Amino acid sequence: MFAITSINGRINQAEERISELEDWFPEIRQSDKNKEKKKINKQTKPPKSMRLCKEAKSMNHWHS
Repeated sequence: MFAITSINGRINQAEERISELEDWFPEIRQSDKNKEKKKINKQTKPPKSMRLCKEAKSMNHWHS
């Protein structure tokens, strides 16, 4: 009888852990999506130093 109770207890613990992981899954997926968006943005934007260089050049074109 003790063995059955012990097995049932372990099953219940496993079910609780699975339930917790299922609750976290949407958060993990959203985090992955955000990381992917940042990765894509980094690939499409020029490096910050290049943007600053372009901004400085545009500021140096003074018209008289």
